[in-house]
Amino acid sequence: MQKNMLGWVIDSRTHQHRAFPFLAAFNEIEEYLRRALDAHHHTSFSTMVRQAERDEIITADQADDLLELADLRNAISHGRYGRQNQPIAEPNPDTVLTITKIRDELLQPVSALQLVRAGRVTIYRPNATIGELVAASHGKYPVYSEGKFVALLTNGDIVAWLAARRPQNGRQMTIDLRTPISRLLSEVGAATQCVFVAKTAAPQVVIRAMTTPVGGHLPRAVIITESGRPHQKPLRIITGTELALLIEKRS
Repeated sequence: MQKNMLGWVIDSRTHQHRAFPFLAAFNEIEEYLRRALDAHHHTSFSTMVRQAERDEIITADQADDLLELADLRNAISHGRYGRQNQPIAEPNPDTVLTITKIRDELLQPVSALQLVRAGRVTIYRPNATIGELVAASHGKYPVYSEGKFVALLTNGDIVAWLAARRPQNGRQMTIDLRTPISRLLSEVGAATQCVFVAKTAAPQVVIRAMTTPVGGHLPRAVIITESGRPHQKPLRIITGTELALLIEKRS
């Protein structure tokens, strides 16, 4: 038994030919990329891989692995076969695991919501009070009016509102916690630049949304709803902390 740099072994004694599941997984990936990119049947595999990487259909690591595995596919496809149609060149077990893992990630993708997990999201109306936000103290306060998204308040907005009301003469500041948050919205404003995505959105979709300027500014958050519509109940609010988690889990 010999192993070469492409990651395959010469093994005429094996009864479980790893080349077959390897080729099956490779072909499924190739067909998936061709459909996803609407690529012509003459488009090469390497061209599709690089385009898929640019379109964030696959990650950079997946692209590098697939380009390397393409060399192995060619070696197997154009290599020698024995009397019983068994391949002489066999991928090693780790190589088969690598390509089947990529195939499963592409054909059975995990959504961003699955990675960060759905959490309880409390919705606030404009007539809710500052005291309610202070008591909740979870940092994200989506404001909805008549079932429609108005803005996303954060602790930073509350601090800015308090700072704007600080007396100039050094006197002690008093705050009426019964003040409606509609007043905070009118005096300080809050982020309305949030992007809405469906609960099935892939991690790369959320990452791209969070890092793409909208109206000259990066969105404050990505809000996940049932089908990505602003009038639907938020299932999760993705901000910087969750974005870092998504990037880490996706890499």
